[in-house]
Amino acid sequence: MTHSIDAIDTILNCVRRGDPKALESLYHTISQPLFAYLRRMGLAAHDADDIVQTVFSRVWLYRESYKGSQGRAWVYQIARNCLYDVQNAARFDFEPQEVDTTDFGPEQSLQGTQMHKRILQALETLPPLSREAIVLSRFSGLSNTEIAQLLTLTPNNVKVRIHRALAKLKEALYDA
Repeated sequence: MTHSIDAIDTILNCVRRGDPKALESLYHTISQPLFAYLRRMGLAAHDADDIVQTVFSRVWLYRESYKGSQGRAWVYQIARNCLYDVQNAARFDFEPQEVDTTDFGPEQSLQGTQMHKRILQALETLPPLSREAIVLSRFSGLSNTEIAQLLTLTPNNVKVRIHRALAKLKEALYDA
């Protein structure tokens, strides 16, 4: 379920005031997109789940630092910081993860898995900031402004990175 940016800001403002029910609501609102973002950044499911839990612990711990707007970007920044903490601490070797194909028939499952692997391989060829911009934009639904805030870039620079990255992805996928 997709919630509006205003709804996330409203929930986060309640969290900032110390409302534990609002934190639960935030979890139900944004935990799945965060999990998907972390998976697309190369984490195994159990590692992504651990980081999602850490993100919500940090949201509660640092709730008073939330400024009242750009809530989705603020939560994704926490997730990004947690991801970097894990990468630096454990020096994970990020391997593309298998896609869950239990809902597909045998032929669809094979085609879906092959396409998923091709997309992950193509994503791996992108520069790190471009890869993250694509994942945040296309898979997590963040706006260019939110991505710019996260990556400390201008929205225009984000737009250019996404455009160039999409061109490289198309080239990699269609030439393979």
